[in-house]
Amino acid sequence: LGVCNFRWEPRDRRGKPLGDDESVDGLNRQLQERVESDGDAWFSSTVLNGRVALRVTVANRGMVQGDIDRLVQVIRQTADRILAERI
Repeated sequence: LGVCNFRWEPRDRRGKPLGDDESVDGLNRQLQERVESDGDAWFSSTVLNGRVALRVTVANRGMVQGDIDRLVQVIRQTADRILAERI
């Protein structure tokens, strides 16, 4: 299976992290839950080296680049909404 683990680590415009490890763990959990509840896509989360990571599994042989591009777009838009709500 093709598994991609990644972690969203939001930063401000100067590149400074927006929170400590624990708060970023919470943001990653919130991102996964929000995308799933919106019904736009589905991916899971896991813990790697003590930190929350997001996990996408590409198992459908019918997937094309456009499917991956759409997933990235959904993740980015959802992340932007989560950050906007924090302001």
